[in-house]
Amino acid sequence: MKVNRIHKLFPTLLLEVPNFLSDEECAEALTIIEHNKHWLDKNKALTKGMSSHSLQCFLSETKQTLLKEKILDAAELYAKHGGYEIKKIMDNSWFNIEDKESSVVKHSHPLSTLSAALYLKTDEKSSQLQVFNPNSYVLQNTMNTWSTEYGYEWVKFIPATKTLYVFPSWLLHATDVNQTIERTVISCNII
Repeated sequence: MKVNRIHKLFPTLLLEVPNFLSDEECAEALTIIEHNKHWLDKNKALTKGMSSHSLQCFLSETKQTLLKEKILDAAELYAKHGGYEIKKIMDNSWFNIEDKESSVVKHSHPLSTLSAALYLKTDEKSSQLQVFNPNSYVLQNTMNTWSTEYGYEWVKFIPATKTLYVFPSWLLHATDVNQTIERTVISCNII
């Protein structure tokens, strides 16, 4: 049979920026986190990990203007390619520190447009970022013979140190079980 057209319906854009930070910028961010560990507390999204998550903007509070602007520029690039309109405002930001056997439960970030995760400390034993297919009706009503980009239930990314991911805030995401000591990530929401 001749196929005249193939339409890729409802794709979801995820921006990955390897080496988003220089070695010096990454070391500086880790030092700032080290000096602000008093913000850490338990968070229901983390098992066996700690987070500074709140309604505050960690990057603003610690006067990390350059890092904040750099992330906002990446979000603006994402918005341009994804067709989103953003005000280029970082609504809140926080950092997570996970130890061995920790994980992040499946969740999304309501009340924001885009979300970002910047990996500052990872290694080959670190938990992977999982993003879940938003087309849940397809997954519930189809028996796939093999996996394709149209039928995956989830996709995993292996985050390297200094890598930034930007994605729509509605996208469900989680991690598998971490085996790294102090896996460290800065996350934020953008409107």
